[in-house]
Formats: sequence, C-alpha cells, structure tokens
Amino acid sequence: MPFTPETKISDFAPFCAKIDLNKKQNVNHHSLHHSLHHSLHHSRGGFSLLELVFAMSFLAIIILGVVNLQNSNLVMLNRQNHEIQAHFYANQGLKIAEALGYAALNVGCPTKTCKLQKNINYSAVEEGGAPEEIDELYYRFFTLDPAGLPDGFKAEFKVTWEDGTGEHEVTAKRIIYQ
Repeated sequence: MPFTPETKISDFAPFCAKIDLNKKQNVNHHSLHHSLHHSLHHSRGGFSLLELVFAMSFLAIIILGVVNLQNSNLVMLNRQNHEIQAHFYANQGLKIAEALGYAALNVGCPTKTCKLQKNINYSAVEEGGAPEEIDELYYRFFTLDPAGLPDGFKAEFKVTWEDGTGEHEVTAKRIIYQ
C-alpha cells in the first residue's frame, strides 16, 4: 500500500496490533520521559574505549609496517650503493693493471696475491696480510696469473667491505692482453 497524504491511520490497522483509537490509552508520562531520556543519553554518537583501543592498535600496526618497509628499503639501497662503489673500485684496479702491464705488476709482486700501492703512480707490492685500503670502508687486492698466455695474463681484483649487515666481497676478472 503506497503512502500518500490522504492515507488514514485506520488504513494501517490490519498490519498493527489491535489498537482502539477511540479509547484513551493509560500512559505513564514519568516512565515515558525517563525511558526517552535514558535512550537519548546512551545513544549519543561516539565510540567506546574498547573500539578506540582496537582502532588505535590497528593504525599503529599499519604505521609500524610502513616504517619497517621504508627502513628495509633504505638498508637495501645503502647496500646496493656500497656494491656499486665496490664494482667501480674493482674495475678501476683492472684498468690500472692493464695500464701497468704484467711485467711491472709481477716485478713488485712475486707472490700471487698483491695490493696496489699509490705513490705518484700505482705499483704492485706483496699483500703482507693487509690489502690496499681505498678509503675507510673499502679494501682492494688482486691476483695475477700468466695462465700460459703468451701475450696476456689473468687479473682478478677483489674489493671487500664491512657494514652493519656483515662482510661483503666483489670480484672483477679479466684477461689482459699486452
């Protein structure tokens, strides 16, 4: 049944409990007022303390997750930067070895594991337990191997560094022809 302005209350009678509209109902105004005040007082909009605690906990977990993800991204980015720098130093060593040649490197370094020593130019010296310190983080040393090559040799440069995640090493190898 559609509701229109012409609809009468008596039209709803079949749907409601039997109510005598002509009979005056006995209503306790004090209890009605108390009931209305009680329901209005307790139905105010807002959240209970428990709901707030759960919401705050949920937000804290999300925020901590984002911060942890950001922190791990920064650690990975820092490690990648160190690795890129180490590759640069290892390849720089190969370029120096190529410029000096096997004879110059082998004269200063009769053993197989050596380090570069920077004077005016680079020269090779025996490692002696301490690799070349490039800066306060990176160390470089190399090995030479004639490998039966008549006009060349194998050069291998290793760069090591240590950070908060442990010790790391990068190796660059090349056959250098004279």
